[in-house]
Amino acid sequence: MAISQQQTNIFFSSNGGAISIYGNDNLTQVLPFDLDGAAHQTILDPTGAYILVPDIKADIVRVYYIDPDLNLLMPWTQEPLKMLPGFGPRHAVFWSPKSDSGEIFLHVVGEYENSIDSFRVTYPDEAGGDLAFEKVGSTSTFGPNGRPPGSEIFAAEIAISPDNRFIVVSNRGDQSFVSFDLPSLDEVLPPGSPVVKNADSSDSLASFEAQPDGSLKFMELSAAGGSFPRSFEFAPSGDMVAVGLQKSGRVVILKRDVESGKIGEALTRVEGLGNVTCITWGL
Repeated sequence: MAISQQQTNIFFSSNGGAISIYGNDNLTQVLPFDLDGAAHQTILDPTGAYILVPDIKADIVRVYYIDPDLNLLMPWTQEPLKMLPGFGPRHAVFWSPKSDSGEIFLHVVGEYENSIDSFRVTYPDEAGGDLAFEKVGSTSTFGPNGRPPGSEIFAAEIAISPDNRFIVVSNRGDQSFVSFDLPSLDEVLPPGSPVVKNADSSDSLASFEAQPDGSLKFMELSAAGGSFPRSFEFAPSGDMVAVGLQKSGRVVILKRDVESGKIGEALTRVEGLGNVTCITWGL
């Protein structure tokens, strides 16, 4: 989901292959894909003039210009960003260094390749022209050691730390941590709930330091707190990360060092949540 800078439109993507736009509580536009398409996210660019949509099946990132007069997307006018076959673009973020360079980069996560491809973004001179993408780097979501063996390992979420210095990606199914301590539960769970563990195996979160040239410097893998971290989000202060663990049916709050960017122990957790697919901090 993305919200226009004017706060007038909400853009939704459908894994079935369409983008839906709502304005003033009404459905104002639907853009279907071809049969081979599957939208996985809608991303508003930093200028507020374009919507990008990673298409996991077609191995492209679709680009749409937002007509400022009609307040609608102009379909099929932009060249898509083409990824390598089998990459599986899932999510992406725009990032700019804290400098006067004015450069804008796009980091795209490949669910199937477990990698992040990074691009320098150049804007056209005329409104509505094509964005240009120059690849500046590619790195594994597991760092220099690469993807571990196993067929059911998938990258998922990507997010920028509140201080703009770090980028974190979640890996699902890798079980990189055999045992990760979980805080004890004080609450009494309903009858019939699964037995609660005080330690569990865990998939991983990969932390990177964002570089001024748009590349990513691998820092470390840290435990996500359970199985299949499909969604996570930084606390606004940056000192905690909330992780939604789909297969564990759990939400974990992890401690994070703001200065070093390192993610550490679990501070608290909530169990018995079922199929956790999205998580966000409250306002």
